[in-house]
Amino acid sequence: MRQKVALITLALGQLLWSLPAQAGDELPGKLLELEGGAESVAVDPSGSWFVTGGRDGTVRLWNLKADDPFATCSFVLRGHSQPVRQLMVSPGGRRLATCSPDGMLRLWDLAAKDPGAASHLLRPAATKDSPKERAGWLLEMSGNSRWLLARSVAEPSRTRLWDLRAEEPGSKVVVLEAGATLGFCANRRWLVGSRQDAERAQVWDLNADDPLAKNVEFQKPGKAALEVLSPDGRWVFARHRDAADKSKDQFLRLTPLVYESRLTP
Repeated sequence: MRQKVALITLALGQLLWSLPAQAGDELPGKLLELEGGAESVAVDPSGSWFVTGGRDGTVRLWNLKADDPFATCSFVLRGHSQPVRQLMVSPGGRRLATCSPDGMLRLWDLAAKDPGAASHLLRPAATKDSPKERAGWLLEMSGNSRWLLARSVAEPSRTRLWDLRAEEPGSKVVVLEAGATLGFCANRRWLVGSRQDAERAQVWDLNADDPLAKNVEFQKPGKAALEVLSPDGRWVFARHRDAADKSKDQFLRLTPLVYESRLTP
């Protein structure tokens, strides 16, 4: 049986989806103009749902396993009053996090019979008294689908972690002083972060019940900025900018990190 293949691109709020070409087709697909436009897109890891974040503040779920996935959307999730510019689906495919420029952050349960009725407000829209939070969030998920990581665009020195396994999702929040967080390594278990002006960086274990208690620091060369992680998580590459000649960058390879043996009993 031939499998369906979808190629989806986003341009000016329109989506181009492409299925296997038929004989004589000039373009194996069609251009869709979705109601409300599309500011962001995501596909859940199981390939069941295609998610669009709308310019009108809606989130729409499209069933990719249907005979005609884009004939009509299966669910319209409402709760944002501004464009939904970031979407993040958990690796397990159950949770969907959405955010908008006013700082509102929501969590949805894609496994619910009606995902639109299974919403948790993690962060309300900012008020006039809190303009810093109006820049929105940068979202990530840990590999075990437990932690939602959100870093405010206006306050990048702090990374907030919401525990999605809590009895009330989002009721437990951990704040990491991660600075310019570099990112994940080793199956998205380990989070590495550092401020560019600091001489030490930190690694947090996101399999732990309390990531703050399961972390380790390591020395980095001077005020070098962390740049690249190797896929296995053993190497971190840092860039050191020459103060005398800012056009010259030096890439320094740090000592191999063996933090797993230091953190894991």
